[in-house]
Amino acid sequence: MNGQADTPKKVLFLITKSNGGGAQQYVYDIATHLPKDRFEAVVAGGGNGILFAKLRDAGIRTVSIAGLQRDVAVRGEWRAFWGILRVLKKERPDIVHLNSPKAAALGAVAALLSAVLQPTVVFTIHGWPFGEDRPLFQRAAIFLISWMTCMLCDRVILINTADYASGKRFLSRKKRVLIQNGLAPIPFFPRERSRSFFEEKIGRKIATDTIVIGAIAELTKNKGLRYLIDAIRLLVLQPTTHKLQTIIIGDGEDRAALEKQIADAGLQSNVFLLGFVPDAARFLHGFDIFVLPSLKEGLPYALMAAMSAGLPAVASRVGGIPDLVTDQKTGFIAEPKDIRGLRQALGRLIASREMRAHMGAAGRKKIETSFSFSAMMHATISLYHDSRTTQ
Repeated sequence: MNGQADTPKKVLFLITKSNGGGAQQYVYDIATHLPKDRFEAVVAGGGNGILFAKLRDAGIRTVSIAGLQRDVAVRGEWRAFWGILRVLKKERPDIVHLNSPKAAALGAVAALLSAVLQPTVVFTIHGWPFGEDRPLFQRAAIFLISWMTCMLCDRVILINTADYASGKRFLSRKKRVLIQNGLAPIPFFPRERSRSFFEEKIGRKIATDTIVIGAIAELTKNKGLRYLIDAIRLLVLQPTTHKLQTIIIGDGEDRAALEKQIADAGLQSNVFLLGFVPDAARFLHGFDIFVLPSLKEGLPYALMAAMSAGLPAVASRVGGIPDLVTDQKTGFIAEPKDIRGLRQALGRLIASREMRAHMGAAGRKKIETSFSFSAMMHATISLYHDSRTTQ
């Protein structure tokens, strides 16, 4: 233990995957901004992806845990559990900060079994996993695991108001805390450079008067991109004087299915999947409209970044999205899986440059005033210091 007053507290962050994503961005932001005279950050997780590379570049030590992955595999779970337990015993952290459901469940139990170390255990919920579109029995099982995980933790951080309200059903007022994500400043590339980058990636010119609809998201079912592609198909069928392109930045397990959907709909000249792009948010000024048709979210960084870039947003009414997007003021909110709602919202923004500019400016102001990065860091550090008092 590093309990001495003059020794920095060691914070061990635990996350399932070390690739890109919102939870990974959250871990990176906190780990790299903790005051080094007061905290030592170590990040452990599955694989050896882009998150770990960025952390090492920033001087943060990383630990890869064999077997820790999102997919369920009994042998892998045991390997991951014992790997986490070994890391805890070796690192002897003062604080264990859990992120993502599987890493949290395994990590909470491992921390309990290493009770001689007595680490403070903090769990950040990046969207309740039982809110995913799954069969009822699966959601019930996931709810039970989530409840048990929370019971083993000292504090539970909720990052949006909807999840905080849901947590009232089984978390005491002293255990749960609302700390919304804050957005660190992003050095956006100019529009011309971003458009040139897009042209290079898609292999064709983009006319200066083309309206580019953009998304940055993992290509997974939870992001609802299939519904966006269906909405684009409806838009393309409408008579219009506007030139449109849709660019989706990101990679994931649904890429092949989305590519087939695009081909089957004859949208190869309208919708482009760029794949993974490092620091993708820096290219946001190349878009005119940002869209995130998710089925599940916490408080999405990509949407926050798009609003910070002055883009109007079209997004689903899930998770923390209504905390960010004020319907008809900073963009439009559609119901999940509502293809026609997406098409109508996009159509209104396509038709009005003035609306795009007005909503984009309002969104930028909302991020600047209500989602301060320094406020998030201050609240998180304060929680690290006082979390033991709530037991």
